[in-house]
Amino acid sequence: MTELAAVNFDSEVTARAGSYYRKARYLICLVVLAAGLWFGYDGWIGYPNEAAAFEKLPPDKQSLAMKPKTALDIRIQRVLALSLCPLSPLLLVFFIYRSRGAYRLVGQTLSVPGHPPVTFDRIVEIDMSEWARKGIAYVEYRLTDTRKTGRLTLDDFVYEQEATDQIVARIEKFITLASTRAATRGGEDDGAVESEAGAEE
Repeated sequence: MTELAAVNFDSEVTARAGSYYRKARYLICLVVLAAGLWFGYDGWIGYPNEAAAFEKLPPDKQSLAMKPKTALDIRIQRVLALSLCPLSPLLLVFFIYRSRGAYRLVGQTLSVPGHPPVTFDRIVEIDMSEWARKGIAYVEYRLTDTRKTGRLTLDDFVYEQEATDQIVARIEKFITLASTRAATRGGEDDGAVESEAGAEE
């Protein structure tokens, strides 16, 4: 039994959208929508009503009352409302799309939304430079029957952390063992060549 065969690569691991990521993003969308509605109320109802009430006051009372918002203030409130209210559903769509589907590892085949299924033997490298700090790993892989490569992202914040970490660890383990085997075979081949050369002498 080889070292690769000794490692359990057969169990299935599924990392769905992270619940904290989704809930936090839902809250962001709700806050953005609430802010847009608030600005809209001030721009179309609150500030204009205050200005109208101020204009009805006699001059002597106007001098004592708080000045109403200017036309510029009202315009700014309306612009903010018209910007934030449509932004909220757009953000919601983006956040859901970004965390759509699931990472799924079945045996030695990795499936990630937006990418074709990738078998471990097609993985070129895994970039772990942002893993410790951000929990993000980048996997470069060869596309089927071409020399082109693809690059997928594994993010343990956007998707379930524990399952994502298991997938990354399994990929790392496979690459490490494969590299060790390749180095060992290379050393054996070099030794065989040297032995043959010595025999010829």
